[in-house]
Amino acid sequence: MLVWRHEARAARRRRSTEIRASEQARQWDRQRGDIHPALVSERLASVEAEITQVVTLADPVPDAEPDRPIRILPVRYVQREEERS
Repeated sequence: MLVWRHEARAARRRRSTEIRASEQARQWDRQRGDIHPALVSERLASVEAEITQVVTLADPVPDAEPDRPIRILPVRYVQREEERS
């Protein structure tokens, strides 16, 4: 029963955080015209249009020394409480 309370409390916190973030984003959107004049808004729109390319990362290369082997750590999977019982 105690686990359910913690899960419910965490869910309420998560939901209130999401609501707060969406409300703040909505307020920023409403104030955008006051914050940025039309000229700045046009420039921002043109810059956002230019940022359409996707940046890809290079393949990872281990930085270990050649004489030392690279240890591959085992992956442990965590079972949920419901699956164990």
